Amino acid sequence: MVSQLKLLSQSELALDARREHRINANSFQQDALTTFNGWQYTCFYRHKDATSNALFVSLARRAIKDTLGDWETLTFEDYEQTADDGHNTISIGVCEGDGTIHVAFDHHCDPLHFRMSVPGVATSPETHKWGASLFSPTHNQLPGYTRTGQLAIEKIFLETTYPRFIRVDNDLLLSYRIGIAGAGSDHLFKYSSKDRSYSYIGQFLTGVKNNPYINGISYANGRVHVSGTYRGFVWYEGVDDPEARLHTVQAGPNGPENNYSLFYVSSDDLGKTFNNSRGERLANLEVGETVFPDADGLIVFDIPQNSGILNQEAQAADEDGGFHALNRENEVWMHYYRSPEGQWSRHALPDALPTRTGARGDVIALPGKRTVVFALPGNRDNKLTVVGARLPETAAADDATEKQRKVVVLDFALEDGL
Repeated sequence: MVSQLKLLSQSELALDARREHRINANSFQQDALTTFNGWQYTCFYRHKDATSNALFVSLARRAIKDTLGDWETLTFEDYEQTADDGHNTISIGVCEGDGTIHVAFDHHCDPLHFRMSVPGVATSPETHKWGASLFSPTHNQLPGYTRTGQLAIEKIFLETTYPRFIRVDNDLLLSYRIGIAGAGSDHLFKYSSKDRSYSYIGQFLTGVKNNPYINGISYANGRVHVSGTYRGFVWYEGVDDPEARLHTVQAGPNGPENNYSLFYVSSDDLGKTFNNSRGERLANLEVGETVFPDADGLIVFDIPQNSGILNQEAQAADEDGGFHALNRENEVWMHYYRSPEGQWSRHALPDALPTRTGARGDVIALPGKRTVVFALPGNRDNKLTVVGARLPETAAADDATEKQRKVVVLDFALEDGL
């Protein structure tokens, strides 16, 4: 039986930002669109007025339980976004335990910009009139964080890039990079719905003359999955100047031509410890350990530099325990698949060819469908190609014949005249 996608509706939320670099609807936002409790939530920038270059942060929601409802939109008019930089997107997260909505926005090596709703907005949306008054003012630190010393408030929230939220059971994880392109590390926080505060878990990925770029953070069946690439660091004039901002331009001196390889780590305890693809322990964050780029078994595919953009592409975990990453190699879309048994494979996707640094795609594992869907933007035109792939059938647990390997002799004959 062949499944087909059907377009149900098209919603126009606002005029897109008048910017050279796209700041709305990027696939690497986690998330730009999320669904929870029969409602959808999305975030985007809209212009302050018809002539100004300044942007306001807007959030919209709609009910989708029985039919697709109308979008309700709120706008925060007390913060103006002005940088023409595609990094400075918005990310939203919803906490299942207390119904709070979390928003992080406008970052490229910048102080944290964070807002959070009052409890219950997402768990009881019908009882909360949608408006900016539901949310806190913009904060430059996470609520509840009181750590001192090396990771004091003025350090941990000073240089934020790529914030990502991921819902884990009743709580929420938040990750972001600290440091510049080619010389940064990724940090992990946990929001507790019980305490309604954030705590620091640790620096889970550390760059050494490079920096990790993650495709995202996925969570399924109690396991956190993270994949990504590394970007080698190239020295440039002014790198040691704390007042310099050259590294924050759209394409700085350490660009995607320096990206290489695909790495993978997982955690079965919500980020306290991380393992490689073989299940071997790489780091225990509770005792200050971290995953270094030369960790054993970290790299799952060697990909040379100058193979394409590689960073901030896409990933998804399926309900069978499999994991999927989407990336590109030399202008070919590639699907990297880790089976539930831990075996890796990669496959070229048909019908669409990316450029080396064109718009990024996305991958979604459809619940209950045993199907993975890839959304591939036309880097050479304005088309969007959607490709579906059925997941391989897994062997039954008691079917020993499927799991046995055999020693086989292959017989060949060399015929004359060939």
